[in-house]
Amino acid sequence: MEEPDVFPHDLALPVFISQFVVEEGEPLTRVIHESDGRWTFRGPTRPDSEDECLLVSIHDIQQRYPQVLAVADLEVGWFADLSDDGTWSRSRMSLLPAEVTQDDEALLAIIRRLRSGSGTEDDVDRDLAIIEAAFVHPAPTGVMFHSSRKFGRDLTDEEVLAELRSYRPIEL
Repeated sequence: MEEPDVFPHDLALPVFISQFVVEEGEPLTRVIHESDGRWTFRGPTRPDSEDECLLVSIHDIQQRYPQVLAVADLEVGWFADLSDDGTWSRSRMSLLPAEVTQDDEALLAIIRRLRSGSGTEDDVDRDLAIIEAAFVHPAPTGVMFHSSRKFGRDLTDEEVLAELRSYRPIEL
């Protein structure tokens, strides 16, 4: 008997999963239901670029990692972490809509801070959350810190912003 689909989506819905989970055997420990409705699945290692993410169907995820069925009802704007004892803890993403900016100067300032490594750990976490919320790119930190992999050189801060703005998800 086939397990029922408890994800409230089409089984073919494309989702992102970290290659560290799929190809390197890391445990799947975090499920994110992004504020734009996308789903992301990852382990302890955060992907730094889109090259470190795979696009698969939600059906593939629930078949290969049945533990995620426990958080299939995760609300948009929430994430869940799997603890060592096998229980999931749910948390709301900390950003308020007013904190997510589309202003180029504000985003450039955040990109510059992140790339320079300045600020406390809390500042960096908040800046990363703002960048991730502002763009649909699956791995904005990869563009900021590993652009030479894709472009053969380090991008300027302005080029990073332009690349993040230009990314468009695959339409299925």
